[in-house]
Amino acid sequence: TQAIKDQELTGIQLIADNNWHSDFIKAYNVINIPRAILIDTNGHIIDAFAPKPSQEKLKDLLNSIVKK
Repeated sequence: TQAIKDQELTGIQLIADNNWHSDFIKAYNVINIPRAILIDTNGHIIDAFAPKPSQEKLKDLLNSIVKK
């Protein structure tokens, strides 16, 4: 969308195609937006309430995963 371009957002941006009734919103129990969810390459949720990309805590979380 234009907002993604204007804000120069990176990463994967998902749009709820049916507002709060979209399959994604229901499947991942999204209760607020914006929401950061950390999902592995197999589609498993690592952290359903992950820190925002701008937060230092996200680096710590990613480092802890890599060390496992």
